[in-house]
This record gives sequence, structure tokens and C-alpha cells, in this order.
Amino acid sequence: MARGARREGALVSGTKERIGRTPARRPTEDPRRRRDPPETEARERYVEYSAKYARDMVLVSDETRRVVDCNAATLDALGYSREEILRLGAADLRAPEACVAIERDFERTRQRGGSTYETVLRRKDGSCFPVEVSQHRIDIGGTFIYHGTLRDITDRKAAERRIEGLARLYQMLYRTNEAMLHADSEERLFADVCRVVESAGMLGAIVRMADADDGPLRAVTFTEHLRPLIDHFPVFTIVTGADRQAISARAFVENRVVVEQDRLSNVTDSRARALLQAVGLRSAASLPLRRTGKRVGVITFDSSELNFFAPEIVELLEQMVANISYALDNFERERLRRNAEQALRASEERFRSLTEMASDWFWEQDENFRFTSRTSPLGRTIDAPTSAMLGKTRWELGIERGPDERLQKHRELLEAHLPFRDFEYSVVHPGKPRAYMSVSGDPVFDNQGRFTGYRGVGRNITARISNESKLVQIANDLRVAYGKLADTQEQERRVLARELHDQVGHNLTALNLNLSRLKKEIAGDPKRELDERVSDSLALVEDTVQRVRHVMSSLRPPMMDDYGLFATLRWWVHENALRSDIAIELTGAEAEPRLPNNVELTLFRVAQEALLNAIKHSGAKRITVSLRMLPGSVQLAVSDDGRGMVLDKGDHEQPALLRASWGMLNMRERVEAVGGQLHVSSAPGAGVQVTANVPRE
Repeated sequence: MARGARREGALVSGTKERIGRTPARRPTEDPRRRRDPPETEARERYVEYSAKYARDMVLVSDETRRVVDCNAATLDALGYSREEILRLGAADLRAPEACVAIERDFERTRQRGGSTYETVLRRKDGSCFPVEVSQHRIDIGGTFIYHGTLRDITDRKAAERRIEGLARLYQMLYRTNEAMLHADSEERLFADVCRVVESAGMLGAIVRMADADDGPLRAVTFTEHLRPLIDHFPVFTIVTGADRQAISARAFVENRVVVEQDRLSNVTDSRARALLQAVGLRSAASLPLRRTGKRVGVITFDSSELNFFAPEIVELLEQMVANISYALDNFERERLRRNAEQALRASEERFRSLTEMASDWFWEQDENFRFTSRTSPLGRTIDAPTSAMLGKTRWELGIERGPDERLQKHRELLEAHLPFRDFEYSVVHPGKPRAYMSVSGDPVFDNQGRFTGYRGVGRNITARISNESKLVQIANDLRVAYGKLADTQEQERRVLARELHDQVGHNLTALNLNLSRLKKEIAGDPKRELDERVSDSLALVEDTVQRVRHVMSSLRPPMMDDYGLFATLRWWVHENALRSDIAIELTGAEAEPRLPNNVELTLFRVAQEALLNAIKHSGAKRITVSLRMLPGSVQLAVSDDGRGMVLDKGDHEQPALLRASWGMLNMRERVEAVGGQLHVSSAPGAGVQVTANVPRE
């Protein structure tokens, strides 16, 4: 209790006693003033009571800056006893760095009568804390004292530092956003971020990037002050146990924010601890970086203060890293865009090179069918120079030649915005022969479905048209030649049949008569063997006569000239039905008036060949031959119910047999020679039908 009384002793009266021992400055003193009036005593008791129970510190110093009194709060805050503190001066109670301001602070108070300032006090144990001092110079009995009220502002200073830190971080966030606007690459952005972080009051930052989900994490950018750490830990493989414990590796692997408020307490490696102490690193926060939603690295912020990364600071850093990740998204999109543009330019260059070497040309038109672009084919004549075409429609060029109806239909098709293929037209340039062109095009629509024009390809088909004309002429010439050949063959067959009849037939008849007479003469002869030989010879002669007659009929049926085509077909069908086991039917009637001689012969030869093919190859049980008169033409058809065949979809969609067999080739050439067409239809199991259509005239 006595000690407490000592610590809580009368502050003002004690001060008067202590300074009372100091010689008075005044030579004489009015005795009436030695005794304090009652109101003064009451004021002193009030002041003493206030100082006793005040939460703030009260410290009284004399002109020499020595402590002459204090309250209990001062003793509690500094850790001294009353006797100890009364032996000290202002310099003993201040932190070393604050001692230089003692004279300045007291002098300001002396000049102004009072002042307020901040300083740093040092406790008995050597620790320091900031205070705010409200100091006044007071005259007590002719002696001046410095009465100071001191308030511990540690919390306020911490709050101020936190506010200043947040302000720097907000400034860092702003400058980071500015860096994002001006950076043209990830490397530059990371370098700017590291500079901004250093200027925000932190030690710096380290950016590590990974090539895959399992690392490794490589340092790509860092604050220069942290180079010793990078030299020792350039890469975290994150697949080994040791590396996975690093704060950067943990943030990457766990894909979350990792904060270590006391880095040294989490590091067991002595070399790593020494490096952290050397660079002054006390706390750190590591945050994952993302590109298009996928983690690609981490950025670690380092501070020299313990417990630096308060929740509000971490929240700002998360916003900052989110902005950086957004910038990485933009860089990725820009990279893809540049790659796409580069690929497009390369593709366009290849296309341009190919189009310049191509014999065709490519064109584009707007919604009014005006040409907007057109390539020039290499070494080929086109319908008009490109410069003359741009801005005009095709029909405005005035160079097209062709049927007006065709051009009108083509224009109607364009107006309907429909695709077209192989529209052919001819052009005539002054002083040049006529040229033929073919164009194809497709309509173009935008994303809203609005028609924006046409694009297509064109080619010069003059050579093709010329070749087609030549081929048509050649085909006509061949048709005429084959017709003449067929006539020649028929003439030769007629001559051969006449020769066989007139000479061979007569000789065979004479031989037959001689052998008959000889047989009569030797009748009854005992040499029966000679009689048998003569009889056999007569049989051979008779058979030969029949065969010669058949050959003569095949070469030139005698009834063709007398009775016409249908009668000849009836005879031929009858002959083949007798020689085969197939039922053969003939339908139709004779033409009235009769067909031209060459048409009758052509159709008969086709019927001969088709009927023989069916008998030999079809395996049919029934064959039908029909002859029909159509308006302007005559149709001959030979069909069977045999096994059929697979048609080869080659030239003219005709079967391979039709193109490879001499008989089929002869049929086709004979029919085409008289201006007709030959068709073959068949399917497996459905038999074969050969149809010839020939003009009647």
C-alpha cells in the first residue's frame, strides 16, 4: 500500500516540493503569497486527482530537461519505478533516433507556451513505442516547468501504416492496370508489375510460369532485390517432396492463395533461412495466375514486415492478380488472333500465287452484281481487263454474245440469289476471233442472312468449244464413212450371194445330177461298197447346198428386197427358233410405207447380232423381238429373261460388253451411221434389252 501511495503521490505538490529546492529567481517575495489561497488548493487537488486516474501519461520536466514528476500511467508504460525515473532526463526516455529532436521540441514549447508533437519513447527493457505529446510551459512559484501529456499512439500508427499501405496498394493496383493497358507482351507486363510492387512498399515480387499442370515452375521475372533467391531456387519441379513445400509450389499445386505471415518459421533449410534473412524477407503471399481459366503460373509477393498480408491486403492482391490473369487472357487472344492473321495472310498469299498461275480466274461481285475483284489468269485470254470490269455488271460490259433468252434466264437466276454452274457465253474483242467463256458462282450472305453479292470462278473454254466442234465434224465424217462402209459391205454381200448362187450353186447342182446318174448306172452292181460311197457323196452335196443357201440368206436375205424388214425378221426368228431350245416371239408389223433400204438393213443386222448374243450368252428361256413404228422413227427391241448383267457406269452409262464386244460396237456404229441411237438396259437377274431407235427418213 505504501508503494502504491508513493506511485500515486501528489503530482502537483510533489512537483512544488522538488522544484522548491531550486533557488528562487526573485530576490524578494511577498509573505502574503507564501500561503496558497483556498481556491488554489482546490485546483491543485483537482489536477492531482485527474493526473492520478488519467489513462494518458503525464511527465513533468524542468528547464534542464530532467524528469521532476510523473503519474502512475507513465511508470506503467515505461517500466520504471518512481525513484528510477526521477533520476532520468528526456534523452534517457527517448529512442536513440528521436533524441535529436529534444531541443527542437522543448524550444518550440518555450517560444509558444505550448506545443503538440510526436516522438518515440524507449522503455526500460529497450523496446520503443510512439507517443503524441501535448506539452506546456508552466510558471510555478517563479520556476518554469514543462508539463507534458503523452498518449501511446502505437495502434494509431499501425492503423496509419495500414492505411498508407492500402493506399500504396491501391496505387499499385492502379499502376498495374495502367501497365496492362500499355504492355504488349507477358514479359513486359510481368516486369512492370515487379517494379510497381517494389514501389508499393514491399520487397518485391517473383513470377513463375509452368509449361504443364505438373510443372516445372520457372522464374521468368522478378524484382532485382530478390535475385539471391532466384539464383538458389530458379526452378521448382513441384513433383518432389521438397519443392512441393515451397510457397509458390503450394499455391500452384493447390490452385489457391497461400499466405505465410512468418516465412522464417516455415523454413527448415539453413541455406534458405540465410537467404531469406539476407534479403530481409519476413512474410509472403503467393497467388495462382490463370490464362483462359487454366492455371499457368504463380506470382509471389514478399514483404519485410511480419504479418504484413492482412485480409484486406490479400483481397487487393487477389483483385490485382485477377486483372493480370485477364490481361493474360487478352494476350492469348491476341496471340491467337495474330497467328490466325498470319495464317490467313499466308493462305491468301498461297491462294494469290496459285490464282496467278491458274488458267482459271476468280471473281467477286457486290449486292448489285458489280465486280469488286477479279484475278487475272496466267497467259490466258479473259472476257475483259480487270480494270475495265471493276464497278460494272457483266451485262454492262457490252461484250457478251449469246442467245438473249439464255442471258435473260441467267439474270433472273442472279436476281433470285441462286447458285449457278457453267454458264457459257461468247465474247468478241475488236480485231480478235470469238472467245468462249464459262462461269460458275455462289451467292454470299452475311451473318444476318443479307445478300452481299456473288463469288465464283471463270475459265476460257475456247479451246474446248473448238475441239468439240472438230469432234462433232469428225463424228459426222465417221458416220458418213461408216454408212458408206455398211453400204459397201451390203453390196459385197449381195455380190457374194449372187456368185454363190450363180456359180457354186450351179456347180453343186451339176455335181448332184452326175452323182445321181452314176448311182442309177451302178444299181444292182455286186460291189455294194461303191453304192454306199455314192449315196454318202449325194448326202454331202445336199447338205452343202443347204449350207450355201443359208450363207446366202445371211449375207443378203432374198425376201428383204421382195417382202421387207418384218417378213425377213419373221424368217430369221423362225430359223433361230428351230436351231435352239428357246421360245422366240416376234411382235409388230411391216412399215407402211416401207423404210429406206439402209434403215431396213441396219435394223436387220442389229436384230441378227442381238438375237445371236441372247441365244449364246443370256441363258434365257424366252426372247422377244419387237418392231414398232413411232412418229418420225422406228424402234427395234430385242429382250430376254436371262441372267442379265451389271452395267458399267462408264462412258454413256453403257455396259462394258457394249463397249468391248465387236458385235455391240458394230450395232452401235450401224445405228449411229443412219442417225439413230442404241440403248442397252439390264440388271442382274432381270435379263437384257437392246433397243435401237432410227429415224424413218
